[in-house]
Parts: sequence; structure tokens; C-alpha cells
Amino acid sequence: MLGLRFYVCDGCDTVHASPDEPPGCRDCGGRRLREITRRLQADTYFLPPQ
Repeated sequence: MLGLRFYVCDGCDTVHASPDEPPGCRDCGGRRLREITRRLQADTYFLPPQ
């Protein structure tokens, strides 16, 4: 079983979950996705700003 990896789009901040890096953002079509690493995987990263 493959584990999910999380990627964020630099263009629209959409988070994608996939075992492999997606070719681009499904929402805005952006090509710049970066993997969310352990230092960014805090629960607060996924919450909207207050």
C-alpha cells in the first residue's frame, strides 16, 4: 500500500493528496506544486487564517 503525500499549489494554495506528485493543480492548472514536509504538517497548516 502506498502512503499519501501532500502537495500545495503555489498559485492558489490548494492542497492535493496523492501517492505520486501530480502533474499540476486540478483547480487552477498551476504547475508549481511543492510537497508539504514534516515541518509544515502541523494541523494549523490546514486551517484557514484567523
